[in-house]
Amino acid sequence: MIQTSVLCELVNVTFRMRLTTQALAVSALHFWISISQGRMDRNVRVRLIPPIVLWTSFLAVPAALWAGALAPVSVLALYEHNTTVAAYSNVSLIQHYYDSTTAPEAHNERGFFSYAMGGQYAGQLLETARSANTAHNRNHSKMDDTNYIFTGRSYGLGGSVGLFDNTAWPRNTESYTYRDIDYTTSMTCLYNNSNDLMIDYIGTAGYSEEYAIKGYLPNSDLNDDPVYTTYVGQYGYARIIAFNVAQYPVDQRRIMAIVAGDTYIDMDGVQCTADFKPTQFSVSISTTFKSITVTPVPQVGAVADIGAGSPMTNVVMLELSRIPSNLQGCDFSLVGQSLNTSITNYRASHQGATNDTSYNTLWALEGAFTAMIDDMLTAYGAAQYVIAGDTRSVAAQLQVHAIKMGQSDYFYAVFAVNILVLALVGVQAVLTRVWDDLPDFDCLDPASIVLASSRGGNAISTSVDALGRERVFVGLEREVGDRLVLDVARRP
Repeated sequence: MIQTSVLCELVNVTFRMRLTTQALAVSALHFWISISQGRMDRNVRVRLIPPIVLWTSFLAVPAALWAGALAPVSVLALYEHNTTVAAYSNVSLIQHYYDSTTAPEAHNERGFFSYAMGGQYAGQLLETARSANTAHNRNHSKMDDTNYIFTGRSYGLGGSVGLFDNTAWPRNTESYTYRDIDYTTSMTCLYNNSNDLMIDYIGTAGYSEEYAIKGYLPNSDLNDDPVYTTYVGQYGYARIIAFNVAQYPVDQRRIMAIVAGDTYIDMDGVQCTADFKPTQFSVSISTTFKSITVTPVPQVGAVADIGAGSPMTNVVMLELSRIPSNLQGCDFSLVGQSLNTSITNYRASHQGATNDTSYNTLWALEGAFTAMIDDMLTAYGAAQYVIAGDTRSVAAQLQVHAIKMGQSDYFYAVFAVNILVLALVGVQAVLTRVWDDLPDFDCLDPASIVLASSRGGNAISTSVDALGRERVFVGLEREVGDRLVLDVARRP
């Protein structure tokens, strides 16, 4: 390395100048030669080894700094691009389908997509309800075959992730982020034991019994027909659980009331109100780890409502209310079992849980229903994207793997070493009057050593033979050519 060579040359020049004014023991010449060459000499005395080790170690520093400054480093470069997301310019397909088979659907290599949330996605939404109240941040799969996983809440977004063609993007894209609008859904549950809902026995069909849940909710139109759904049971309605939502609510409240038999008695009489707040979100997708993270963005002003002028939010509630009737059996309710598991998870994993069954039930149901609605909104987004073809383009910030040479810290360190070396060279140039005062003798040049020794005669060799290297001192005289001379009187 250049810096190492320059530093060694500076030491060599210093030694040569010193030799003209101060005698050195013959044994010390090995030390200075080792320092000037930047290597260990086996003839050096033991007490002089530590400084040589320190010096050679120091000389390795510039090489290490250059290695860091030139080594390729993997970095993430930012690029601006566009991505397509689901749009809601036409929400005519988002409606309550009494018969799931009549709902528009599509099936391709990236999954199954449908507008019949309560029918076609009932099984996946049950898993959502079961796992909604775990202790850790909920990670859950996207309801298609793209293999993406949500970290935390989806807030109804991410439906288009993995569905669009991003071949125009750099192949080494690691992640990307964009902003989109959807709903922040929050559920508030309480016991309303004065509701107008009841269970009536209809009749027997074979080995099962049929029951009707009917009545009005607080937001029902009393001039319209009451809520009416039928369920099957066996030996009574103890194992029945039903969700009830007004078909045509008279106001913007989105209310769902639960009617349950003795098996799920803790949930009987619970009334939940959903609040759908339009919110802007930041959606971060890792294409490497197949993960999606959705984070609310601080609001500045009003945010557009994606379902403005449509019954979209009430359709979500109606589809949610269909799930228990689709999964009701004579012996038990799959929905009831999943919600019981969710309540148990809440009680076991939340510090705020108490021994109050009603308290735990309400909090657990709020978490379960919120998670189910989030997943339903995400599925609606995917259906809008795939089936309706209703999309829009938004700006995305891509993080792309790139290679750069070295790291900035090493660049700065190399620059500092270069400045230091240049400063030392400048000081030495001044002291030697730009090297005009530098003697011709060079201990690293064998020819120079031979000439200087021969000019000095055989006094040095005779003294060394008689006294030893430690007791014989030599200096450099510069009269007619540089010569090494014996000087017993002078000491280092």
